[in-house]
Amino acid sequence: MTSPEIIVIEPRPPVVVVVTPPGGTPTGPDPIIIENGRAGEPGHPGADSTVPGPPGPQGVRGLPGPTGPPATIPPLAYVHDQGSPSDLWVIDHNLGYRPAVTVVDSGGGVVIGDETYLDANTVEIRFVAPFGGKAYLS
Repeated sequence: MTSPEIIVIEPRPPVVVVVTPPGGTPTGPDPIIIENGRAGEPGHPGADSTVPGPPGPQGVRGLPGPTGPPATIPPLAYVHDQGSPSDLWVIDHNLGYRPAVTVVDSGGGVVIGDETYLDANTVEIRFVAPFGGKAYLS
């Protein structure tokens, strides 16, 4: 009978030794790991294959992926210019929601009207008299 080959993997404490049965290699068949004199102790890394050892170093980062499509940012505000005087302004703002509305006449004064939201993209504003100006929606 030949004696098993003993390979010292790490010469400083903790000492890790792989005992290879005759005719085997350090990776098989059935090598025995001895770490600090303990082999086969339950819960000991290396002796019990169900208990993981300490994590290894982080691997190399991969290549960056392809550039994604450009972002589509919806508009957050809309300015309506009512050039011709009217007592009914129908504003198609396409904001996708019911925005707050501030109306200013051509002289810069704020005007209050009766707002009716026809849908998420259209608002109708009625005034007591026709005038021109701007509506700021946000």
